[in-house]
Amino acid sequence: RDINYTNYGEEDVDSVIYSKDDLVISGNGSLIINANNNHGIHSKDYIQILGGTINITCKNDGIVGKDYVAIKDGNITINSDSDGIKASNETDSSLGYIVIDGGSITIKSEGDAINAQTKLNINGGTFNIDSKDDGIHTNGDITISGGEFTINSGDVAIHADGMIEINKGTITIKAAEGIEATYVKIIS
Repeated sequence: RDINYTNYGEEDVDSVIYSKDDLVISGNGSLIINANNNHGIHSKDYIQILGGTINITCKNDGIVGKDYVAIKDGNITINSDSDGIKASNETDSSLGYIVIDGGSITIKSEGDAINAQTKLNINGGTFNIDSKDDGIHTNGDITISGGEFTINSGDVAIHADGMIEINKGTITIKAAEGIEATYVKIIS
């Protein structure tokens, strides 16, 4: 159903699942979110996803953790009118990061599919990305140490304002630009 978030007594409640504290999702169950107004899942602190099946369709960002987003496992599908997965902290340089250590992630987004403010580390997983903007983006550095990526991007497939280091993984790109950074290091 459509929800007017301000009816719940919190002016900043802007998602179907909202936490003012840390949020941990684990287990083998399924979670289906249709966010007709705003974000799918939003935490004012961090989000950890340790398992389960998560399907999100939303009018704004799919998963937003202010301090960080950490994904260890799970089957995540996001269809977003903005960014897919986002770490949004812009004020603390030690936060605003994303770490992905596994899982299966499918994102179709109007914005960036994966967007971290400070840094992004991917150590494994399967990624199917279709984004109108950047596929993977950070204002800092990106380190990829494994994973299988299929990225279809309207702008840059993998974009960092700092450095990109790719140690392992299989990456297939169809984009306006492939990889863009101040410095790129690829170890094969």
